[in-house]
Amino acid sequence: MNTAILGAVLQGVIIILIPYAENLTMLFLLQAFQGFGYGLIFTVVTSWAVENIPEIKQSTRMGLFQSLYSAGMFLGPVLIGILIEVFSRSTGYLIMGALSIASTILIKTSIKRSKKKLPMKNFLLKRC
Repeated sequence: MNTAILGAVLQGVIIILIPYAENLTMLFLLQAFQGFGYGLIFTVVTSWAVENIPEIKQSTRMGLFQSLYSAGMFLGPVLIGILIEVFSRSTGYLIMGALSIASTILIKTSIKRSKKKLPMKNFLLKRC
């Protein structure tokens, strides 16, 4: 779970730095590190989508996850485009980076909830 937090912070910091890239090489390096952070988050979140779910319902849960993910991929650029038009490019990237870093709060909350559910699951497995 620390993997997702590391990925969110890494991605957020890199996104904030992107508008300040002085050349294409720097931009490519920043994008590579941002992609690494994204990969850390996506891997963990994908596995969370089916955690503690009966096997028969996992495909439904993954379908919901993919639908929400796709909605974000569609609406995210539109909303950031509006922010960039209203404010500036740097402000748009700052907001994206801040949201990514702020997502660590959601990640930590999810971890706490998941840990609370775990003992009961282990208890039930041991009894069967």
